[in-house]
Amino acid sequence: MRKLQSHAFSDKALTAQEPILQDYIRQFVAGLKKEAKTANNKVPLGKWYNYTTFDLIGDLAFGESFDCVSSGKLHPWIQTIFEIFEINSWVIEARNYPIIGKFVYFMLPRELLKKFPTHKEMAREKATRRMNRVTDRPDFMSYIMKNNDTEKGMSTPEIRENASLLILAGSETVSSSSPY
Repeated sequence: MRKLQSHAFSDKALTAQEPILQDYIRQFVAGLKKEAKTANNKVPLGKWYNYTTFDLIGDLAFGESFDCVSSGKLHPWIQTIFEIFEINSWVIEARNYPIIGKFVYFMLPRELLKKFPTHKEMAREKATRRMNRVTDRPDFMSYIMKNNDTEKGMSTPEIRENASLLILAGSETVSSSSPY
């Protein structure tokens, strides 16, 4: 899978995305200025980094933003991702200790455990929407879909399943280092 997606991250592909990155940097700075005026110059940078990172990765991966920077609010999917980040370490550790892990898993709030399938479904929907949209602007999906359903590429179900990885991998580093 990694090899099939690698051409989306080539120097040429990423250089073509530079205008999009510059646009989000401008939006980020404008959002900071606007918030600084209304919040007595106290701006939660972590929040704005997250808005920008998720908007950018949404646009780079699927050709559409989550509109966090423009709205000044987290998209519901991103809120779900943060909730998954909170519980994911517990789930991973529970798997390492089968006896204690069953107890830990049992104690986790069911509402949080439901976030995992919710995230996967949102990713599948986003990927399906992007695969059905024709655009001349390249994004990660345009490279991934180039050989879609051939022996050189991924199948449509594989693309849908891997969509969640594009969002998580593209945004997790910044979001986990600057909690909301």
